[in-house]
Amino acid sequence: MTSRQTLGLGLIGSGFMGKTHVFGFATAQRVFDLPFDIRFECVADASAELAEAARRRFGFSRATGDWRT
Repeated sequence: MTSRQTLGLGLIGSGFMGKTHVFGFATAQRVFDLPFDIRFECVADASAELAEAARRRFGFSRATGDWRT
């Protein structure tokens, strides 16, 4: 049995469109037969506090207030 590859996602901004993207990717792995697993890796937002709140809410591994990170 071969193990599936994982696609690590990064998200910049957790406002309306950021939430829409999180919903889409979370749903995609349940609805479509994707050739990989999806992992929410890092979320960046306008401040470290906003990013940390989004990390906790959506299950990202890391958070940052600097989108360049």
